[in-house]
Amino acid sequence: MRKRLATWAAGLVQRIEHERIPLKPTSEQEAVLTSDAHVRIVQAFAGTGKTTTLRMLADRMRGKRVLYLAFTKANQLDAEKKFGPGVKCLTTHALAMPITGRAYRAKLTGNLQIKSIIDALRMPTDYLLASEIRRVLLAYLVSDARHIEDIVPLGMRGDATVTGAQRVWDIMQDPSNATVGMLHDGYLKLFQLRNPALPYDHILFDEAQDTNPVTAAIVAGQPCSKTYVGDEHQQIYQFRGARNAMRDVQGQRLKLTQSWRFGGLIADVANRVLGEKGETSRVIGMNGQGEIGPVDVSLPHTAICRTNAGIFEQAVAAAVNGECIHFVGGVENYKFDRIEDSWRLKNREVSAIRDSSIRNFGTFAEMARCAEESNDVELKGLIRIVEEYSFEIPRLTEQIKACATDASRSNLTLVTGHKCKGLEFDQVRLADDFLDIATYKDLIEEGKSTKDELECEINLVYVAATRALRRLEPNASLQAVIENAELA
Repeated sequence: MRKRLATWAAGLVQRIEHERIPLKPTSEQEAVLTSDAHVRIVQAFAGTGKTTTLRMLADRMRGKRVLYLAFTKANQLDAEKKFGPGVKCLTTHALAMPITGRAYRAKLTGNLQIKSIIDALRMPTDYLLASEIRRVLLAYLVSDARHIEDIVPLGMRGDATVTGAQRVWDIMQDPSNATVGMLHDGYLKLFQLRNPALPYDHILFDEAQDTNPVTAAIVAGQPCSKTYVGDEHQQIYQFRGARNAMRDVQGQRLKLTQSWRFGGLIADVANRVLGEKGETSRVIGMNGQGEIGPVDVSLPHTAICRTNAGIFEQAVAAAVNGECIHFVGGVENYKFDRIEDSWRLKNREVSAIRDSSIRNFGTFAEMARCAEESNDVELKGLIRIVEEYSFEIPRLTEQIKACATDASRSNLTLVTGHKCKGLEFDQVRLADDFLDIATYKDLIEEGKSTKDELECEINLVYVAATRALRRLEPNASLQAVIENAELA
């Protein structure tokens, strides 16, 4: 135990020291700091110190009203510790809440369920139509469009999907009607429609590669100077309607390529992954050489998975062996309760189901039909886990929860590719549930996938691989990319 704590503490010190490098601006950082452009667009590759650069930039703007626009609440809280009192750190939702969100506090919800749409519209049980209504409405909420009809083809205007989306949006905007809750993206949309004027002299727009059009429109509408910063290769939220604002805006373009997180070997892997997208700029590893190979499981290491189902499978393997497990963000964030509720649905224990969105299906067959017709990835994952582990699920989930602990007490950390963004770990192992890049290329040739979908999957692999500080263990798909690059 003493050795484990010492190793963990040493890793923590290494991360703190790594964040302080360099002590003075590099030439790339200096170019950002001395730019007099009204709009700067900074492409910052993984580990290149974008937060440090923004902090330096804010220090040179003392006396000005500076807004740091954070990607998530966690990013906001972290930024508040790093920036001085002259910088206001907020998310766009925090900007909108006092203006357009407060009236909906009693009906705020994090998800728009297909079953809620069917109930609100009192329509027949048509999951495909309800799924399309949800898709159109969610796309509108994150768009910069003024009206729902503006985001659909001319021939679709007035059809059941668009009119249904408008009716659901009307219900959502009614504070007294709880049939459909108000989404956080809903009150943000209402904020954007007001054309807000923000009281700032400069905006530091972080993670600009993964913003959505509604947020980009709010920022673009401000007359003040701006710095857009992010890594376009870490754009991994396209499925939520995210768009690379850095690509759309005009201004001076700058780059940060020197990574202080990892060394040359891990940087080489990152460059080979990005080569699959045609990227020609290279990440330069400044933290020694690093190692490529199997992680040392006797020391703290992190397994990064593509899906929550992958997390469950990794957790099962560890729990069966009696290992302690640290779940980044807490075990409750990996939806194991929904796995249990799905199992209860299959076993007709409907009264014991806690999640109303699962209980409302009535039967497991109906849930499976909804998943298939709506192509809901999360529901499909739940169904696969239930069918694979069957009657073992209650015991396994309890065993997993009993093994959950904090990072200082566990050698194994589990996290998904989406949740690991912005984090770093001494040793990283990529799980095998990431989608195979070669397979995706074949699907594109067959017309079954798109280039954008492939780029999103490549980005996710790049994000996961570049979390490693010292050692990276590739999965089979990433190993194939490495070997193919060597042969080229």
